[in-house]
Amino acid sequence: MASPTTSFCLKLVIDSKSQKVLYAQAGKDFVDFLFNILSLPVGTMMKLVTTKQMVGCVANLFGSIGILGSPFKHSAAYNDIDALQLLFPNKPSSTNIYRCSKLQNGNCRTYKTDDPEELCLYCNNVMNQNVAWDSGVTCMIMDDLKVRPMSSISRTALLNKFNVQVPEEKVIEMGVSQGIKLLSASLQSKTVLTDVFLNQMAMKKGSE
Repeated sequence: MASPTTSFCLKLVIDSKSQKVLYAQAGKDFVDFLFNILSLPVGTMMKLVTTKQMVGCVANLFGSIGILGSPFKHSAAYNDIDALQLLFPNKPSSTNIYRCSKLQNGNCRTYKTDDPEELCLYCNNVMNQNVAWDSGVTCMIMDDLKVRPMSSISRTALLNKFNVQVPEEKVIEMGVSQGIKLLSASLQSKTVLTDVFLNQMAMKKGSE
């Protein structure tokens, strides 16, 4: 299968006691990849994941294409590289991002949020100044794939929620094959990051 050379660098923040990914810290490129999943046709998703990973009866429909052949095959006409290009294109995100409207100091400029009613961490002013989401923005991706702009407030609140004092951190590089596993897990699980990355690490360690 032809494949693009796209890869993403992620920092996994882990509760080592429960062996659960609390969140991943990543840039806009990885967030764009996640949002691209929403634009994939069902047939394209099925082309990217294996039959064993499909849930429900969709696998039966997919398998029927090869059995019936023409004239039915043209209705699901696409190839491997087209499917990957749909999943890994470079296109902007539509999420609204806000910053402090006062900008009293340099720190006010760097802290961003997706909540226009949130107060600035540095000057306590409302953060309702709409700004473009550039490639420098860092995001928190939760285990269930909820995406939020990175902030110390959000991080602290999350660690307190799970009663984690000092989380474990792992920096990983995710390539196309792991991206496809993440796509498959997103269709079946609510603990996607844990399933794809921690369970994969455990299996690899166990086979050594």
